[in-house]
Amino acid sequence: MHKISFYLIEKKPQRQVDLACRLCQQIYKKHRIWLYFADQQACEEFDLQLWQFDQSSFIGHGIDQQDAQICLSLTPPNPTFEVCINLSGQPMNITELPHSALHLIEIVGNNEQDKQLAREAFKFYRKLGIEPNVHKI
Repeated sequence: MHKISFYLIEKKPQRQVDLACRLCQQIYKKHRIWLYFADQQACEEFDLQLWQFDQSSFIGHGIDQQDAQICLSLTPPNPTFEVCINLSGQPMNITELPHSALHLIEIVGNNEQDKQLAREAFKFYRKLGIEPNVHKI
């Protein structure tokens, strides 16, 4: 069964990329993470951000390295990954992916444009028959 979680940045002055790095740091020891991007520049910028995120710990990752614990890619997630953080700006039709279970994470910035995109994505996932969870940050 697929699971979708929306993380809404409401109070803290935090960027989406910073929250994505923090989530990677918390999740990667238990689950493999796929980060999905719409363009190469965003993927490469996140790669640099992840290298610099925490000087006290190493978070192993790579661009299109499907054997890494964390994979950054412009393609939909490989079935061996349990978690996908969608940073593409578009909802994913996870029912068409070859996963039996996938936890999809959407991060919503604290601005009206991001909130509007998230509302549309939320409706899209509901139409797929999946009720997303919402976490306010």
